[in-house]
Amino acid sequence: MEEHFDRIADFFVIGAIITIIVLKIIGIITIPWIWLLAPIWIPLGIGCIGATIIGIIFIIECKKEKRNERY
Repeated sequence: MEEHFDRIADFFVIGAIITIIVLKIIGIITIPWIWLLAPIWIPLGIGCIGATIIGIIFIIECKKEKRNERY
């Protein structure tokens, strides 16, 4: 039963996004595209920043491990 509600919520969210994009294309909504698409690019940017930080930490730990193997 819970899966059914998830599916309905997904259709509602996708429908709302499509409706807002169509209204923007038609010219009824006048907000800039950058803010209209913010729910997509903001999490993507946060994910890229997080992946970069994790990568840097991984590289530092690998260098520390190699340094400790020498001694």
